[in-house]
Amino acid sequence: MKTQIFMGSFVLILILNLVLVSALVVSDVNYGELFPGQETDLTISVKNTLEEDIEEVSFNLDFTNSVFTPVGGSEKNFDEIREDKTKDFNFRIKAGNDASPGDYQIPYKISYKDGTDKTGTIGIIIKGKAELIVTLNTENNVVGNNGKILLKIVNVGFADAKFVSVEVSPFGYVLLSEQKVYIGTIGSDDSDTASFDVIFNNKNARFSSVIKYRDFDNQEKIENIDLPINIYTTEKAIELGIIKKSNTPTYAGVIFVLLILWWMWRKLKRKKKLRVSERG
Repeated sequence: MKTQIFMGSFVLILILNLVLVSALVVSDVNYGELFPGQETDLTISVKNTLEEDIEEVSFNLDFTNSVFTPVGGSEKNFDEIREDKTKDFNFRIKAGNDASPGDYQIPYKISYKDGTDKTGTIGIIIKGKAELIVTLNTENNVVGNNGKILLKIVNVGFADAKFVSVEVSPFGYVLLSEQKVYIGTIGSDDSDTASFDVIFNNKNARFSSVIKYRDFDNQEKIENIDLPINIYTTEKAIELGIIKKSNTPTYAGVIFVLLILWWMWRKLKRKKKLRVSERG
């Protein structure tokens, strides 16, 4: 009999504890789009699932070793939450300047009068944008010459640019290499290059291309690039020192003159020998 009473009491206590543990539940979490170094409002809705009012409710966020910091406090309180009602606990948080885009968890603890503390975590996403800056360089950029176009792409955004590709539409040059170049991933604060072999045939050439990549949310992004290319005529390139003037014609002229002089000298020498022989 005592055993039955003990077991009954144990079951009753267990049921009461389970009820108390589940008395307050996080029913909803809302926050604005959040990027590294930025702030957002965080609203956590807590529902009273008991059939009685709960008093002195405290909601505490734990920012220990977190990429987030609270703006205006990490704990909010309500005098009571009535039965079957919901209260919104409003916080403001800031993501660290050096925080990497991704999914994060903030631990929390709910406390209330005559109840058991409840713990859990709130999921927060830090988003990031890839921001591409392009620069153009050329090699042997002279009309009529084989040259090279070098496109450097720098990602100054907080997120990686994935599956990056560059497709060129030639204008003012003949493309000798592939029209489309696949680069892959360009990480945050990193860069990569695309190289194109060409023959320049117009000094008003332009570099027109389309850069495609996937962003943090795996959405395809398209950027159109249209940049002028500095192309020079042979004369201007020689004047600017881009290419060296060929001395071959000069050397050929000197050799030709020397051959003429040598031929004339040989001819005069023969005539002189002929006159000497005739006198003798």
